[in-house]
Amino acid sequence: MTLTYDGKSIVTVEEQNVPDESFSDRLAVANEIMLYFRQTRPGSTWGCDGVGYEIQKKLHHIVVHKSGVGSRIFKSALPTVLSHFPQLNHK
Repeated sequence: MTLTYDGKSIVTVEEQNVPDESFSDRLAVANEIMLYFRQTRPGSTWGCDGVGYEIQKKLHHIVVHKSGVGSRIFKSALPTVLSHFPQLNHK
C-alpha cells in the first residue's frame, strides 16, 4: 500500500494486486488511513465507491483520494500514520 501527497491538497492511498478475498478488508484500511488527514478546506473523498468499487475490485487495484488536505496537516499526521500502518510506503 502506498501513500502519496501532491503537495497542494490531494492525498492518495493505492494498492495493486489485491486478491478478491481481501479486497474489502484492504479498502477498509485505506479508508482508515484517510481519517488521519483532516480537510482544512473544501474537498471530498473519492475513488472506490459505487461503480468505482466494482471496477477496482475487478482490476485488483485500490485507489482512494482525499482533497482539501493542507500541507501542514499532512506533515503533522504523517508520523502517526506511518507508525500505525508500518506496511505503508510513503512517496
